[in-house]
Amino acid sequence: MNRTMRKGDELCQICGEETESLEHTLFFCSNARNVWERAPVQWEGLNDLRRDFWQWFSKIRGASKGHEENQRIQLTINLLWHIWKARNKWIFNAERVDFMDVIHQAQQDWNEVQDVLIEAQQRNTGRTKMNSSQEKWSPPDLGSIKLNKAAIVQKNKKMGSLDIVARDYQGKVVAAWGILNTNVTSLKILEAKGVKQCLIQARKEGWSRIIIETGSKELMGYFSSGSCGDVECENILLDIVDPKSWFYKCSFSFLSKIGNVISHCIASLVIDSGLDRK
Repeated sequence: MNRTMRKGDELCQICGEETESLEHTLFFCSNARNVWERAPVQWEGLNDLRRDFWQWFSKIRGASKGHEENQRIQLTINLLWHIWKARNKWIFNAERVDFMDVIHQAQQDWNEVQDVLIEAQQRNTGRTKMNSSQEKWSPPDLGSIKLNKAAIVQKNKKMGSLDIVARDYQGKVVAAWGILNTNVTSLKILEAKGVKQCLIQARKEGWSRIIIETGSKELMGYFSSGSCGDVECENILLDIVDPKSWFYKCSFSFLSKIGNVISHCIASLVIDSGLDRK
């Protein structure tokens, strides 16, 4: 601001540590540093270029090679915009914006845009959010976490294993749980408990945008019609808190056992060992 308008303080008015510049405001000011340390998108290998914003930004734009990279760029631009807005609120209105609010608002705005684009695409292609014939696992969109669950029951021992694998848009496993259940005789009941456990674990992790995939067509029927043909199973599902009160976005889809190999392997490991695992 000082260099372009010839007025105002030369030092950054937020942190007072360096001369204010575009690069300092967007990357090196204390508030900006906190944002990038916790942001849901990172650009590893480009940190050395941040002293020249336009060189850094040029490298990012050159990384656009597909849908996922374009999403990363869009979210990055949104973060930059909200960092700048937070700076202006402090300079002009003496209103300090916490860095977590910057991240939350940037991601919320980006989520809303993505929702509009996805809905438009679905209208154009005739696809629905709930795919009941998926045979191959696919990663979620940037900013979302996909949770796959599997359930195995040993009726002779009245024992069952629930497992949950959570992966990001790159297919990277970000968390996994194996939970041993006793006094279990019904696979359908265990599957319903698995959905509830997915919601609980996702909330504990602080994820705001999730997709839960299940291999149970009966449960998919419940999510679409409110009935799965089993009273005890439905009671468990009715006990689940409204996902909208816990998450910005929560959806359900079907994935066959063939496409959910990782989850079923973990479930087998847990029930064989007789121990919970994370």
